[in-house]
Amino acid sequence: MDLRFIFNKSLPVQYKPKEHLIKRVTGEDAINFYSDVVVKITIGYQNSKLYCTGTFLNSRFILTAASCFLKDGKEADYNKVIVSVGDSFNEMRFRLEKIIKHEGFNANTFENNIAILKLSGNISLKGNLFKVEPQELEKRDSLKIVGYGFTNIKDNINSKRFLRSLEITQNNGKLCDKYEKTGKSYCYEVSFNQSTCYGDMGGPVLIQRENVFYIFGISSHFYSSGKRGSCGENGDIGFMTLVSEYKSWIDINSVIDNI
Repeated sequence: MDLRFIFNKSLPVQYKPKEHLIKRVTGEDAINFYSDVVVKITIGYQNSKLYCTGTFLNSRFILTAASCFLKDGKEADYNKVIVSVGDSFNEMRFRLEKIIKHEGFNANTFENNIAILKLSGNISLKGNLFKVEPQELEKRDSLKIVGYGFTNIKDNINSKRFLRSLEITQNNGKLCDKYEKTGKSYCYEVSFNQSTCYGDMGGPVLIQRENVFYIFGISSHFYSSGKRGSCGENGDIGFMTLVSEYKSWIDINSVIDNI
């Protein structure tokens, strides 16, 4: 079972994002603004790979999704995980010391779909970090999803991964009720074929306050109303893990060792 995909045909249609946006997670600004702090994650399994996105919390720890590190019931080996930073011309790669998945992660429901990666050593960061502080959505707020995903399932095999972004407006707050009862996630409905895709999971969902970006959520999974293996189909529901529900857990598990 692909842990980022659940097939479901009966989905509500209530929310529509902005019509002027380009299809899927895409945007020229993403490369220049986010590439120093948003990372590509490649997870090697026995006969395949999974691709995800993550965000630096500090010089040693990266925030991402727990579902990236479990495939077909098999746990990922941290020695087979590669973190890449920067564009294709100036890319740096790093190894891990540890994968810290939330102890309450449920691979069937995606509850507590959050993880932290500890690098094997501290690195020097060039970009400004996004803040991890709870933010309440205001009426006119929009959210920006950032990720290194693919534009369709065929890209998963041959294409390079470019950093892209997508802006969505908020829903009415009740859309997730049918699918998620814990209050720990937030969702949006895909319209005009604009959504996350494979490889975007674990990436940041940002909210801006003046000139400061905060991590509102983490791309978690999506329910698809289309054929299996598709993404960005009208009627799909995209889910994000709410960072505000895990602030204490993040703080505890991302302390830099001064030794």
